[in-house]
Amino acid sequence: MDPHRARRAGAPGGGARGRRHQRPYYPAVARVQVVDGRALVGLYNGYHALNADPAAEPRPYSWVSTTDGRTWVDDPKSSETSPPAPEPLRTQACVPDTPAHCYRVVPGRMAVEETVDDGRTWRLSWEVSDGRREFLARQVDDLKSTRVDLVSAEVAVLPVTGGHLVLVANRRDGLAVRFADGTWQRVGVPAETGSPSVDPLVGAGQHVWLEFALAGSAVPVLVCLALLPVLTRRRRLAAGAAGLTVLGSLALLFGVAAGTWFAGIFGIVVAMSGLAWFLATVADDRGLRWWHPVGVLGVAVLTAVGIGWPFYGWSAGNPDGYDTAAWIAVLVAVGGAVVSAAVTLAARLRGPRPPRPGTQYLLTDAEAQAWRG
Repeated sequence: MDPHRARRAGAPGGGARGRRHQRPYYPAVARVQVVDGRALVGLYNGYHALNADPAAEPRPYSWVSTTDGRTWVDDPKSSETSPPAPEPLRTQACVPDTPAHCYRVVPGRMAVEETVDDGRTWRLSWEVSDGRREFLARQVDDLKSTRVDLVSAEVAVLPVTGGHLVLVANRRDGLAVRFADGTWQRVGVPAETGSPSVDPLVGAGQHVWLEFALAGSAVPVLVCLALLPVLTRRRRLAAGAAGLTVLGSLALLFGVAAGTWFAGIFGIVVAMSGLAWFLATVADDRGLRWWHPVGVLGVAVLTAVGIGWPFYGWSAGNPDGYDTAAWIAVLVAVGGAVVSAAVTLAARLRGPRPPRPGTQYLLTDAEAQAWRG
């Protein structure tokens, strides 16, 4: 088990203090400073019942230090000598031997800019894009906002043999380090023991269950709504079954969004029951030609795949932005609805299917009235 996640049940350090407070502990990096040839990283609890804003945290709970950005040791002396009031965040730091070479954090983003000409020009040196921050947010408990919890807050530069290290405090995402060879790496929340965990920036098909549930619910909803207009009998009963299907789909979405398996399973049962009731009600209706329900079902399945696919791609990093995936899904949904409506219109224009041999051709008065709407 990840040691960082294991300590979330109590206050930092566990033990009696954790049992006494019984608060979640979400390790986060509050500060990063360079003191006496070592980099100090201050850790705090990202639980927002304690901190409405991480910037208001009076002081870190504990400090760890490093000289290479890879190995860490507890630094109790720094914890004991911390000032009673927090120092202002250092949002820019320069290489001591080359004052014109500086780094600065980008406000509101998880990103760092770099200059080599004393600030005349800046270029992006490292970032986690907004789309990847959205994906990270789905893996972090009790997140308030990506602009609060997943941002670069402070930067420090530590001279080392062969160059320098750049350390960036990214709050709930932990620490990012630029090593002497110029490569950047997210290292998570450092600890003296164990390997820090780093949540992945991509994960194909992960953390998009709500979107998959939305895509799946399109199938029964589209089928029911597309078949209703051509029915010649029991239309009210079929409308009630369709309404039950829609209600079940909404319950499924609520259950997935709230993380409540009972509501999700209840929604699946209700939606499938409503769909079965609907199909049993419309069976043998003369308004249904065989190609109509088959065509609508095919369109509904393709629409569901088309809605879910961009979110699958977003979880895998392409497209990077969630909004892009959402707009693609909306366009697919609209396209599926239009094609389903076209198939239904064609079925209405074609009229009810001919009667079976030996049966009366004319519709009953009730069927004719239902067909005319």
